[in-house]
Amino acid sequence: MGLLKSFRMIMLVAIMLIAIFFVVKNPDQRVDINLMFFPTREGVLLVEVLFYSLLLGIALGYSIAALKIFELQAQVRGAKRSRHQLESELTALRNLPLDDADRALSEVDEP
Repeated sequence: MGLLKSFRMIMLVAIMLIAIFFVVKNPDQRVDINLMFFPTREGVLLVEVLFYSLLLGIALGYSIAALKIFELQAQVRGAKRSRHQLESELTALRNLPLDDADRALSEVDEP
């Protein structure tokens, strides 16, 4: 198992243990939720609020990561396209007869 995979597992276990700790310590704790554009909800379980906040955070994190992955994939496609163009140009230059190459070089040297 790789180091990154081990780290992810350790973090997952730590988050689960912290969540269980909060549930055990605050089984009946209730809070009021006042969001700007939504009606106020009173007497919501703290555990429920924490759970939904965690889910929302995970969803937003994955969404941002997916957008970054799509951006990087587009960059890779552009680089591959550019590489193919440069390879075809290089192949065309390699296949030029030597007389044409000497003539092309002499044209470049002349001001």
